[in-house]
Amino acid sequence: MSCGKDLNIFTPTTHQVLATARREAARLRSPHLSSEHILLGVVAFGQGIAATMLVQAGLQPEVLRKHLETLGWTHEPAPTGYGLSARIALASAERYTHVLTHSYVGPEHIVLGLLDEPASGTVARAFAHFGIDVRATRQAIIDRLSCGPGSRPPD
Repeated sequence: MSCGKDLNIFTPTTHQVLATARREAARLRSPHLSSEHILLGVVAFGQGIAATMLVQAGLQPEVLRKHLETLGWTHEPAPTGYGLSARIALASAERYTHVLTHSYVGPEHIVLGLLDEPASGTVARAFAHFGIDVRATRQAIIDRLSCGPGSRPPD
């Protein structure tokens, strides 16, 4: 993984979400894996607290995929690594792990990292496009994860 994060703290589900994100980036012929591919990976994988909340809020994988296809990425070979937005989202996810005193990075932490993307970012624009309330979603995920310190992921 070229994003420089410690893979040992990623849950098996997180690894599966990131693998799904890589497949989506390759399918969309993006030059690198970006935060929007990670969002699509979370929603398409469809397991966990955050994915459930996003889907319940109206973020459906097929609709999101079609929306991302309209962005007009350059058609190049499969992604070569993690883009800046993905690296920032994963670093933010790791910060949430520490704030919540967890010893793992789960898909929920990754969604928290994605929710921190600046308003000009692709993921933030997708959230706005689909009517996702970023603050309310962030707080709902934090509330679900804040049952006290722990080392057991909810996966």
